[in-house]
Amino acid sequence: MVENSARFRVRSRAAGGAGGAPATLLTGELGYNMADGRFYVGFGDDGNGVATSIKTIAADDFTANVPAGGAAAQVLRKNEANDGYEWQTLSEGMFYSAGNGLTLENGGTEFRVNFGIVAKLASPAFSGAPTAPTAPKGTATEQLATTGFTAAALADYAPKDSAELTGAPTAPTAAQGTNNTTIATTAFVIAELAAIRAGASAAYDTFFELQQLLEQDASGLAALTTTVAGKLQKDQNLADLTDKAAARGNLALKGMAQQAPDAVAITGGTITGVVLDGGSF
Repeated sequence: MVENSARFRVRSRAAGGAGGAPATLLTGELGYNMADGRFYVGFGDDGNGVATSIKTIAADDFTANVPAGGAAAQVLRKNEANDGYEWQTLSEGMFYSAGNGLTLENGGTEFRVNFGIVAKLASPAFSGAPTAPTAPKGTATEQLATTGFTAAALADYAPKDSAELTGAPTAPTAAQGTNNTTIATTAFVIAELAAIRAGASAAYDTFFELQQLLEQDASGLAALTTTVAGKLQKDQNLADLTDKAAARGNLALKGMAQQAPDAVAITGGTITGVVLDGGSF
């Protein structure tokens, strides 16, 4: 079996030498500096195959070269002056670009931030449809309340218009005799029924018991109705007598009681010793 293999040349500098990029590299040529552990590549072409610039593409111990520290709102930035790295604090107006949010500039060596589309930490003004984790139902902290959290919290409440209550809802009990749109509680209803029964005995303090009583005495009630129907009406002042003559006779009212008051004819009798003979005087 024949194996095909390919080799490419990498320029190098010994560990005892100076750190940093080589002075020149051919276009696409690699260089490795053992002194600082970095790989370099020739970038661009001057027309003769010589690179116009040299860029660092890798390091064999990158983490060891990351400076200690770093804080909120800081990014790691390449320092072209000493070919090292440093923490850079982001602030409004610094490294501003027209890009979208956090971008890389200058061949990937600098971070730039467009503060026109990112929110500030203090009093942020969000736009669009920002999202956040939904807190468990019942959470009462300073955590952001999402629409999902709000919907879950409101699920335990009834709408004001046409509420459909469940369980055993309660309300204030109105005073006895109230007659308006106030909710009538069970206590209010019982009090009103008690007022209707008033002092009725236990045997007749329900409508059913009264119904049974009336049904049992239906014949007596009918007889009473008939009797009452045959009685004189008080406001008729005896004008509704069926037989007035018989009534006068029963009252022993004779002829004089039957005469008109302005034309009384006396036909006999005495008045305190005066003999009335039927004549005139």
